[in-house]
Amino acid sequence: MDIWFDLPNLNHGRYYHSSCVLADRWIYVFAGIANATRKYFNSIERLDTIATGGNKVWEMLDYSTE
Repeated sequence: MDIWFDLPNLNHGRYYHSSCVLADRWIYVFAGIANATRKYFNSIERLDTIATGGNKVWEMLDYSTE
């Protein structure tokens, strides 16, 4: 379609991060460097692009193995 859409802000601003899309629905943003502290992030945020209403927010994923 070659169309851009505005998305909600991430929970944590970052740069030099990686991102990917899964199943034309989920957007994942992971790692990177924090805008505020300039320290490395060890976190993953996910956005459900087909959520409706006010449900379009980035959620922090807990991937700890503890």
